[in-house]
This record gives sequence, structure tokens and C-alpha cells, in this order.
Amino acid sequence: MKKIRIKSGKSNEFNTNFKIKGIEYHIQTEEGSEKFPFITTTVFLGGSIVDKLKTPYPFKDSVGRDELEDIMARQHQDMIEKIKRKHLETTKSRNDYIREIRRLINRRKLGEAAAVVEDAAALYPDDPFIMSFSGYLAGAAKKDFKGGIETCKKALSLYRARGISGGDYYLHFFYLNLGRLYLETGRRDMAVQHFYKAIEFDPDNREVTAELERLGIRKRPVIPFLPRKNFINKYLGLLLSRLGLR
Repeated sequence: MKKIRIKSGKSNEFNTNFKIKGIEYHIQTEEGSEKFPFITTTVFLGGSIVDKLKTPYPFKDSVGRDELEDIMARQHQDMIEKIKRKHLETTKSRNDYIREIRRLINRRKLGEAAAVVEDAAALYPDDPFIMSFSGYLAGAAKKDFKGGIETCKKALSLYRARGISGGDYYLHFFYLNLGRLYLETGRRDMAVQHFYKAIEFDPDNREVTAELERLGIRKRPVIPFLPRKNFINKYLGLLLSRLGLR
């Protein structure tokens, strides 16, 4: 871990790049001013801000330069230690986070889900499933619909790019989140389109069928006298969907 001090004219900065559990952070602490009276420490992950700390800035006539730099250095180091503790103290696995986020979303506790997904994204920034949840909740909980849709699409593209063997089945997850997000924006047509796309990959997914049923939409089984879950109905329904005939 290397600390770099950059001096330029009126301000000092402390910058640190460090990696923990394979995740690389950049931490920057900046000197304040009379117009912006705070010493600010910002944590960046992949170009995004994941944490920030501001403390009141002491006026220059109240402390000397060396003392001011000591204050900045302590705040900078405190943030580094905070990030380390966050990683070392967590006992949740990636799957634990995904289960908790899904449970909170299904209970419509979107604010709580958004808080959990922020913690998960800090630990697993390149996980497409957590990224998809992050996009959905950016729109559903924080009303950043444009950013949320972009993040959901990015997560889908990332998952496809990895080319996981047999991974097509899990594509329903990404289309479900996009459909739910479009529904939050009032775009029922786009929501239904994405729910149908999800059904192509998992015809009997309970979360997807529940969304369609809430909209008053449900596909009849291809062969009505056979149960919907019968393998013939599932196979024919999937085949017709992919051919654009259903």
C-alpha cells in the first residue's frame, strides 16, 4: 500500500490505492477552504464513490500547516481502517446477500434492500447478480430510473459476456429486474415484454409469473388438459416463445 501526497498551489491531497480480498480501492483526502469548510475523504471503487467522510475544516489562522496535515492524515488513515474492518468483519457470503436482497424486495422493503445491496456491491463490485439488484433498487428505491436501467442492462451484458455453461437459465433473473424497473416507471408495455423474455428461460418461475398475474396477464398452457408444469407444456411453451409464436 503506497500513500502519495500531492501538493498543488493552494491545497494538499492524500491519495492511497490499496487492495483487500481482491478488491482495489482508491481513497482521497482533500483540504477544505473557507468557501467549502470541510476536510473530505472519498472512497472510489471502479470510478464510483462508495463512501465519504466530511469533517469541519479548521481555519488556517487557528492551526499551523503541520497540524492541518496531521488532521488530514489521521482522517485518511481512519477511512482506510474502516474499509478494512468492513471486509474483515463481514460474515455474509455473496449468496447470503443475494438471498437477503431478494427477500426484502419480495416484501417490498425497498429502502432496506437498497442499504443491503450497497454493502454487497462494495464487497462484490463485479458480480452481475448484485449489479442487477443495484440497478433495480436505484430506480425503485431512489427514483434514479435512467441510471437504474443502464445498470441493469450492464449487468445483463456482463453476465452474457462471461459465457457460463448452462447459464441461459439464469437470464430470467436479469429480465425480471428490468421488467420490474420498467413497471416502476409506468412503462407497462416494456415491463410485460421483459417478463415474457424472462419466461422464455424459466417458464414456471414464481416471481415472474406473480408479476404477470398482478398485471392480469397469464399464458394458458400449450396443452390445456395437462398441468402447466408438465414437461411437455414446459418444453412446447419455451419452444413457441423462442420462435415468437407465443
